[in-house]
Formats: sequence, structure tokens, C-alpha cells
Amino acid sequence: MSEQLSVKFWDQQAFADNRQLWQQLLENSDADPLFMSWQWQYAWWANCVCSKPRLHILAVYRRQQLVALAPLFSHEKRIKKLFTIRQLQFIGCSYDINDAVRSDNLDFIYDRRADGKAIDRVLHQAIQSLSWHTCLIQSACRRSQAFRLLRRFKGTGKLQVLSRTINYIVEFSGDFEHFCKNLKKKVRQKTILHRRFIAQELDFTGLDYQQVPAFIDELNRLKFSRWRKKVYEQQRLKFQQMFTGLCAKNSDIGLLSSTMAMDSQVQSAFYGFSCDNRGYFLQYAFNPGYNTKLSLGFLHLGYVIEQGYRSGLSQLQLLPGGGQSEAYKQYLANKLQPQVTVRIISSGWLRALHWLSGRIAERAKKP
Repeated sequence: MSEQLSVKFWDQQAFADNRQLWQQLLENSDADPLFMSWQWQYAWWANCVCSKPRLHILAVYRRQQLVALAPLFSHEKRIKKLFTIRQLQFIGCSYDINDAVRSDNLDFIYDRRADGKAIDRVLHQAIQSLSWHTCLIQSACRRSQAFRLLRRFKGTGKLQVLSRTINYIVEFSGDFEHFCKNLKKKVRQKTILHRRFIAQELDFTGLDYQQVPAFIDELNRLKFSRWRKKVYEQQRLKFQQMFTGLCAKNSDIGLLSSTMAMDSQVQSAFYGFSCDNRGYFLQYAFNPGYNTKLSLGFLHLGYVIEQGYRSGLSQLQLLPGGGQSEAYKQYLANKLQPQVTVRIISSGWLRALHWLSGRIAERAKKP
């Protein structure tokens, strides 16, 4: 089977021209339909600001049929202000890149009908042939194709675990009433029962793509009122503008965003998307001074989850991250998906440098 596979490198023009081919492969794969979509990947790459980036999209063909994609790129990175290395990583990986939008569930895109082990072999060879010192795999889960690649490096001393995170997921089994009954008492109060305090004055509004620019302004205003910084500006804002513009041109990705207005003003804003029967929670902001006895975050998420049940979503991915004082998403999620971010070190001198730095750090901790 492997002799029938070939690898081609897509350049910038091929990347731009092959949205339909990319999306067709994605539909026949188990890769994430949002973060691995052509729209997300293309907009992210177009707005990536890093040192000397190079595009490395590896397209695997069986005869003339596309069966896999490895959307990668590399850039220069300074080590302790002494060395410059080249780091290979997924398009969408924001680790070590300033002003980049975070992506989750990054992975290779394999046609589920193809021979995955054969694709593993040819991709592994192609990736090794590239010029890089380190390869970064962000937020890989155990079922991902990328995690299978990690096994090929296992036992060689080349792996460095950088972080572990949890993707919090709400699986929509049963109905919304059943979901509410399974919440802990205090969480159910914050999410559902406290609705009675705002029911008379609440204006809960779903949005379409034409309303996104004004919505982003509201999201930034609310975020700034609490954190003294905006969530989307500069390159992050340019990414969102380009991404939503691409989404508006076709029906692959829907907008799952809403506002809660009370007292004639938006007090809470939820930003997310839906595709392939799944919802995604990207950002949220609220007015911290509005009725401090209420948890607007839990209330808004309760309405979003109810909306998901009504529209027939299979799940809502809350994704990693938490609030100011606690990981509040854990109280709503009924499924936890562990993820790991790993760096693969290919250069012998760089492995030695990391080893030496680790030994020095260990000695510094000893009394």
C-alpha cells in the first residue's frame, strides 16, 4: 500500500486554490471540523506574524486521490538569546508566537477509509526530510493522528512534554431537562434557577455574520471592562475578520454567537461557531458590575446549551481554559478530553543543551 502513496508539497497558491478539496477530505476524516477547516487554517496562516515563516503543507495522494494532509509551517526561534533554531509546527499552533489566536484539536487530516499506518510511514519520512531543530505538537489527544506520530519518536529521548490541558465537553445526551437535573445544586442555581431574576428584562439575541463587526466591538468593550485589555485587536482582530468573512461565503461553518442585553445595554457576549453538528465556545465576556449577585457567565452558557439541545447539536466543546479564580467549565462539562503539548527535539546539540539546562535547574532547587 505504501508504494502507492506519494507526497506533494502545497505552496501558497495551492493552499489558496484547494478549499473544496481540503473540505472534502475533512468530511471523510475524524479531524476537528472547525480548527482543521480550510477557512480557519488559511486565515490563521495569512495572519501569522513570526520570524521567517515557511509553509510546509504535505499532501499525501494514493494515485491521484488526496488521502491525507499535514498542514505545517516552520519559523525561526531564539533560544536564550544565543541561538536561532527552526521550529516546525501545525498551522494554528500559537505556542511561542505573539498575538496569535489559539487553536485546539490540531491534527493531521486522514481519509478514514485509507490505510492510516501506511500514511504514518510516508508522513514520518517526509517530516524528517524537512529542515527543523524542534517540532511542536500542541494540544494532541490520544485518539489523534498526531499522537500516533509521537509514538514513532517514543524511546529516543527526543520528547519534551510542555503542558497538559483538558478540553471540557458538554455531550448533548437526553434532553435539556435531564442535563439540568445532573448539575450540582449550586451550579444549577447559577445556570438555570437564577433566570427568574432577569427573565422580565432579558433580551437574548443570536447573531449572523453581518453583525460580527459590531459584536466584536461589544466583546472587546466587555472584556476591557474586566481585564483592562481587549480580546481581539491587531493580528487577532485581522484573523477574526478574515475567518468570519470566509465562513460567510459558504455554509460549512455556522455562527453560534449571542448577546444578553438588560437595561437596554449588552451585559454579556458569547462568541462561538458550529459545524458538523458540534458547537465551539471560543470567547466570552460580561459586565462585572451588573448585578454582582448573579453569575452572568453561567446564565449565558445555560441559554447557549439549551439552544444547542433545541438545534440538535451533538456536543458543545467548551475547550481548555478557565475563569479568573477557578476552572468553571468543569462544572458544566460531562466529558473530559485530556490533551498534551509536546516538543520533539531532532538536533543532538539542542538535546544536550536542554538536558544541561534541566540539570542546572534541578541543582538550583536543592537546598
